[in-house]
Amino acid sequence: VVSPDQNGSSFHNSLCVDSPVYGKAETYLSRDVPAWIRTNLPVDSKPQLWAIGGFSQGGTCSTQLGARHPDVYGSMLPADGELEPTQGRQDQMIKDYFGGDRKRFLAQVPARAIMDRAPSSQRLFTAAGSNDKESQHNMMVIAKAASQAGMSVQAVVTQGSGHSWHTVKTAWKPGLEWLGEAMGMGPMSKPIQDFPDIVE
Repeated sequence: VVSPDQNGSSFHNSLCVDSPVYGKAETYLSRDVPAWIRTNLPVDSKPQLWAIGGFSQGGTCSTQLGARHPDVYGSMLPADGELEPTQGRQDQMIKDYFGGDRKRFLAQVPARAIMDRAPSSQRLFTAAGSNDKESQHNMMVIAKAASQAGMSVQAVVTQGSGHSWHTVKTAWKPGLEWLGEAMGMGPMSKPIQDFPDIVE
């Protein structure tokens, strides 16, 4: 597990894109970090054996980058992600981060990025807390696009949690096993629905 910092500060939001605001975050996460991993760690470089995941803005980031770079990431593991990169008013964000080019912004919207590259053999394990209705909606929109694109998709709701790391901790227990089984690391210890506080 490698945990890079795409923002550089808790006060920054790179949107995980290449922009004049906070630098080339997409290049960093899709080229530089993977290159460092391949050079410095004993890993298999096949994308089918790589996953990108995150929570909240990181969840959004994982579905952006995973969809846009299937040659690097074969799987996505988002929790409580958004439908699109978000920073303040959309018109101002598009001006600041994308030079006013709405098409560049739309290319970063996860559901659109997924459909733009369909058909896809990628995998998506996505989760949202039961107390976070907005994230549940976001999750299902992206999961639907992924399913339509041909991906293997699993969506779960974690009982009793909201937009918090409790959702991540609960969801990633079966999520990592699900991905591990798909990657050939061995069978899951039990069905997803048998994990605590998980609803499929």
